[in-house]
Amino acid sequence: HGTCSGLSAVDYVSSAIATQKYIGTPDVISKNAGRNNVLAGDIRTAYGSDYVALICKGSNHALSEVRTCYSSDLQNQIPCPSSVLKQDNCGKQRGSKVSVYSF
Repeated sequence: HGTCSGLSAVDYVSSAIATQKYIGTPDVISKNAGRNNVLAGDIRTAYGSDYVALICKGSNHALSEVRTCYSSDLQNQIPCPSSVLKQDNCGKQRGSKVSVYSF
């Protein structure tokens, strides 16, 4: 979570927030939040399957985190290392669905 960036904790978090605001939330999430279950594969495709790990909670597979990976300067999305990808627990079987709740 930013230790490789060389930034202070405050600068890293500020940069991470700015990056998230810039890239936004894919339509597959924002248009279905609170309404429909979504294919986990569709979310991975929206981010790039090697660039994201989806973290789900509970028996209904509620999407709780979307972990993406960026270069140390936060300018470029990069493939996530296997240590991040193996944390993905939102079902990788074809047709696996996740619940996307609105806040």
